[in-house]
Amino acid sequence: MTWLKEPLLHFLGLGALIFAFYYWTADDSANHREITISLGAQENLIRTFERTWQRPPLPTEMASLVQDLVREEIAYRESQVMGLDANDIIIRRRLRQKLELLTEDLVSLGPPVRADLESYLQSHPEDYRQPALLDFEQIYFRSEPDEATARARATDALASLLAEPGRIDPAGLGDRSLLAGRYRDVRSSELSTLFGSGFDTAVLALPLNTWAGPVRSGYGYHLLRIARKTESRIPALDEVADEVERDWMSERRRQAVDGLYERLAANYQIRIEATLPQAPAAPGAPAL
Repeated sequence: MTWLKEPLLHFLGLGALIFAFYYWTADDSANHREITISLGAQENLIRTFERTWQRPPLPTEMASLVQDLVREEIAYRESQVMGLDANDIIIRRRLRQKLELLTEDLVSLGPPVRADLESYLQSHPEDYRQPALLDFEQIYFRSEPDEATARARATDALASLLAEPGRIDPAGLGDRSLLAGRYRDVRSSELSTLFGSGFDTAVLALPLNTWAGPVRSGYGYHLLRIARKTESRIPALDEVADEVERDWMSERRRQAVDGLYERLAANYQIRIEATLPQAPAAPGAPAL
């Protein structure tokens, strides 16, 4: 009979034999064969269902949830008996994640006091630095097709504005564009995004309440009048307390996980074999 020679049939039969071997040679203790779904586990199922569906489960739904939990426990135990968790990179990573999350949760039980946050802010001031804020006007001169001409036009317009302050309407100078003529409460960090790299540095160096320039941008040349400039500063704790507490907790969790591995590593003899030499590249292949 040709069906007896089918490789798939041999594979399925071998799999059944392996499963039977693990099943009958596994630990058959009462603890292994007993599954208890506690009241606490059932309450957790109900809470999870309510968070998802905004209502308690119906009796049939609850029975299905319990059945699924029983099957999950059976699959977990039988997979362990058969060694399915051995050398599984996904399972190893998940267990590591659970260990680290448990450690982080224990650390999170103790909230910081104000002195902790003050100390953290003093140790990381640049992380919370407030950028300079500016209010300014700008007049734009298109650099195409002749950049030298655009710069000369901007320079002449600046001379006119300075010679007769208040008598020349800035709106009548320069070229039309999609750029706004006035900007308010612009962060200095946003200037490079709006006008191109390096524009913020040039603008911050300009004097207040007078037309100055020309300043080169990614579009062309600009004359600017800075009406207000709030200098960059380190804020007080009360202004950034939520951000500081979040970062303090994050660092504390990281330190707890690092400390955990340092303590656990002391219980092991760790040996790292010599790194394999890099194989020579094949002729014509790009170097890595």
